[in-house]
Amino acid sequence: MGGVLTVDPYQGCLKYAEELQLPARTFADLLSTPEFHEVEVGHRTMRDFLKFGCTTVKDRYGVAVDIRRLAAAFTAGQQFRPEMSVLVHDLAVKGVRLALLTNNVKEARSWWTGGVFPLDAFSVVLDSSEVGLRKPDPKVFLAVAYEMGCAPEHLVFFDDTEINVVAAARVGMQAVRFIDAEQCRRELEILGVL
Repeated sequence: MGGVLTVDPYQGCLKYAEELQLPARTFADLLSTPEFHEVEVGHRTMRDFLKFGCTTVKDRYGVAVDIRRLAAAFTAGQQFRPEMSVLVHDLAVKGVRLALLTNNVKEARSWWTGGVFPLDAFSVVLDSSEVGLRKPDPKVFLAVAYEMGCAPEHLVFFDDTEINVVAAARVGMQAVRFIDAEQCRRELEILGVL
């Protein structure tokens, strides 16, 4: 979801780091830590992770971080791309079965399931914080294929993160690095989906 159906999830982190005159990826890199991965599989709360982030930055750079501002930086990406809403609609109208596989946190579920996006267009929704698996674990891609009722080879997977694209391809999916909605639509046309 993040970075494909939504705007770039890292922009808020980059902006807050710049505001505090910290290295640009200070907060964005926290999202690649084992501590955040624990949040994404439901083993840690987002509040605990935010405390970890504040402490880590304070210890490393001597800069105090406002926990509320850090939370806002991490949630700044919670905006759906209108052009992707159109693409999802076009696919659904054509009868294409869609799955949503997201590395996400429990605390964000109410936002994305609250009617801001047509989740009814998706036949399958797998949220890492609910299933206890996250991309790029091969098991989560196989779980999507199982839920869709087909072999991985019959699925096209889009993701904005190269490691996830590589992992999906390893289990047999047709995996494509997401750039923007136009490129996504073109790829689907080439594959004969649209």
